[in-house]
Formats: sequence, C-alpha cells, structure tokens
Amino acid sequence: MGFVWTGPNRAGKKEKTHVDQQSAAAAQRRSRKKTPRTGSASLCVEKNIPPRASLVNNKETNTVDGINMAHITINQYLQQVYEALDSHEGSFCAELLSFKHPHVANPRLQLPNPEDKCQQVLEPPYDEMVAAHLRCTSAAANHDFIEAYKFQTLVVQYPPTT
Repeated sequence: MGFVWTGPNRAGKKEKTHVDQQSAAAAQRRSRKKTPRTGSASLCVEKNIPPRASLVNNKETNTVDGINMAHITINQYLQQVYEALDSHEGSFCAELLSFKHPHVANPRLQLPNPEDKCQQVLEPPYDEMVAAHLRCTSAAANHDFIEAYKFQTLVVQYPPTT
C-alpha cells in the first residue's frame, strides 16, 4: 500500500512521491533530531534557558511538566525532590516540601511510614526531611493537626533540637 507524500525537493518546490508505509516510517525515524536524554538540565543548555524554566508549572491544573501532582506516585514525587536537590534548585525543592503545593492532597503520598522509600531515593539528611513532610501530610489527612505540626516543624527546623 502506498500513499502520497508532499515535500520540498532540492529546488524547494513541492514534490509528490509514492512511498510505502514501512519505508516512510523508517525515513521519518532517521530524520528525527537526536537529543540527549540525560535530564532536563542538559536539554535546557541546548535551548539556552535556565533549568527550572523548562518545567511547566501550571497552578490552575496542578501540573508540573504535564504530571498531575494530585495523582503523582511516591516514586515520582521522590524523583522530583531528588532532581531539585541535585540541580541546586532550592525554591522548587522548597515548593515540594511546602503545604501550599497540590501534592499534599494526594492520598498516595499520605504514608504513615515513608522512611524506607525515602532512604532508597534520597541521601541523608534529605531522606529524613522528606519523610517527616510525608508523615505530616498523612497526619493532616487524619485530622491530627498537632502531630502534623510536629512533623512539618522537623522539616523547617532541621537538624532537630534535643
């Protein structure tokens, strides 16, 4: 089966060519520009924009980079925290540890014991800070606001005082 492809020839004029679907798909794959997939920072360097500016943060729909923060998984959340820490983006990391961020309404992140998951992805002391924040979201969801306050205080006053 063939189809008609219209595109410019060497002289810049439109040209119609009959091509079968398999060879057209192969030609299209070969013509795609290869971009490195090493993270958002390397892609931003190519586009000459700051790394966090590439994140599309839409507060009306509660999405970051097209991910709905109200339905994000624990691993996706921890990966975003890790990337924010790794790229030294303190304001975005602070947003991820804030109660103003939409992820706090996500029941998938309201874990009573998130320490194991946090230790798998993050290094100390950040694993303890994020675990305390996630425990805070769990306590707030259970209407235990005194406990939630204690956990969030651990986040903002790290290291804990004895």
